[in-house]
Amino acid sequence: MTKVNKSYWIINSPETLCFQLQRVGFNKAKGEIEKINDVFKFDKEIYIDRFLLDNEKTYLANLNLIKNLQKKVH
Repeated sequence: MTKVNKSYWIINSPETLCFQLQRVGFNKAKGEIEKINDVFKFDKEIYIDRFLLDNEKTYLANLNLIKNLQKKVH
């Protein structure tokens, strides 16, 4: 099974950043839609440069590096 991640990149730093959460999901085992009550947490300070489109390649390269280092540790 392949895991997929979906990313969104910000073109310009906004003055106000809003999060839109999808609070429902489909439970395949039950065959029905259910409410998601997971806590949504984020740091008090967010470094927006990590999410800017201009830094996408750097971020993905660092992410790959981290994954490879974690494989070596385990």
